[in-house]
Order: sequence, then structure tokens, then C-alpha cells
Amino acid sequence: MKEKKNLRKLLSMLLCCIMVLGILPVTALAANTDTERDFGFQVDKNVVQGGSVAPGTETFTFELAYGTVDENEQHMYVFTPDDSITLEACGIRFTNNTITTNGAGEQTYSLSGTIDLNMVNAGHHWQPSTGNDGVTKNIITLRLTEKNDGKTGWTYSDAERYLTITVIGGEISTSVHLLANDVEDNKFENTYTGRTVILIEPSIPEETNPSTGAMVDAPQTNDNSNMILWIALLLISAFGVTGAVVYSKRKKYTE
Repeated sequence: MKEKKNLRKLLSMLLCCIMVLGILPVTALAANTDTERDFGFQVDKNVVQGGSVAPGTETFTFELAYGTVDENEQHMYVFTPDDSITLEACGIRFTNNTITTNGAGEQTYSLSGTIDLNMVNAGHHWQPSTGNDGVTKNIITLRLTEKNDGKTGWTYSDAERYLTITVIGGEISTSVHLLANDVEDNKFENTYTGRTVILIEPSIPEETNPSTGAMVDAPQTNDNSNMILWIALLLISAFGVTGAVVYSKRKKYTE
């Protein structure tokens, strides 16, 4: 009986372990989902009509890139992108990164994504900082640019803006600004230089080649020179006939 009880205890323990192992992945997934927070920011897009055709509906894509901000020999701040570190490695997903314009003019658009709070730390490329109030905050600065999709007729913005994300506890704040400057600037401009295609109707030639439709030059027949020749021959004949008549009359009288 004692052996059976021990066996039952062992089976119970194994069953509990199986249940725990089965629940852990689901619990971990739920925990990761619960730690994701939304972040958002705005960009001002100005579309300029640079040609004779008004711009229509068009979609533009924005990109965020991780990098470092340093001071160069000229004491100017420069941003050096680091392609080896992805947004995902920082716990960031840039999900809503496109805008759609319709015509010329300026308009404000919202872009957004999510941040995994479990990854907001120095180990995932965030910079911890403690203010005068003793509250710890984590900061990351990303370069914000417009992707050049190469659409015909469009001049893409080459402006570089910088998105700083600050996380304090579970609260997230964002700011779009110039490099190494607190001055906010979120402006991007595109110019549409499309032009109207003017169709010119071709003139109809007097004579065309039936097989190719191309205009055929009329052959030179030398009609003017032929007419002069015929007139000269006619005059010579007339003089010849007249001379023959006069000669025959003279001969008749002399006989």
C-alpha cells in the first residue's frame, strides 16, 4: 500500500509539473503583451505644386534609425547610424509609419508604434538618467527621415529630424526636434513637378505611302523645261512652214 501511495504522489507531482510547464509560456506571453505601450508623434507635411499639374493622392513612408550623436572636430553634432542595432532590439515597433496626402498644401499627420517596457533599459540601448527630482528615466533618440520611393514627378524631402522618446515608469513622452537641439521641428516638404502632356495632331500630307503612312515627296517631272522645249519646237516648225511657202511662191513667179 505504501508503494502505491508513493507512486500516486509521484504521478501527481509529474502532472503538476506538466501543467506548470504548459501554463508558463502562456503566462510569459501575456506578461509581454501587458508591458507593451503605445507611443505617437506628429509630422507636418507640406506638398508644393512645382509644375502645371496639381498633385493627386500620394502615400509617403517614414523611417526611424538607431545611431549615436557625437561632436566632430568642428564642434558640430553629427548623427552616425548603427545598422547593426534594429528598432526591435530596442523594444520598439514602428507600426504606423505612412501618411497619405491629397493635393497641395500643408497638413499634420500622426505616426505611432509600440514600446516593450521590459526592454527599456541600458541593455537594450536606452540611456538611463536621473533628474533633480530623483526620478529615473530612460531616453532614446532616433533619426526620423522620409523614405525615397522614387515615384515619378516627386522631389522627396531630405530633411533629418530626430525623435526622442522618454519613458518614466509606464509613462511615455515624445519630441521631434533638430539634431542635438531642443527646438521642435517636424516639418517635411515634397514638390510635385509633373507636367501636362500636350498631344499635337500631325498634319495630313498630300501624298502618303499606303504601306507606311509616311509622307512621300512628289517626283520632279521637269514639266517647266519640257514646256519650253515644246514651244521652241513649235516656233521652229512654224518658221519652217512659213519659209517653205514663201520660197515656193517666189520660185513660181520667177518661172
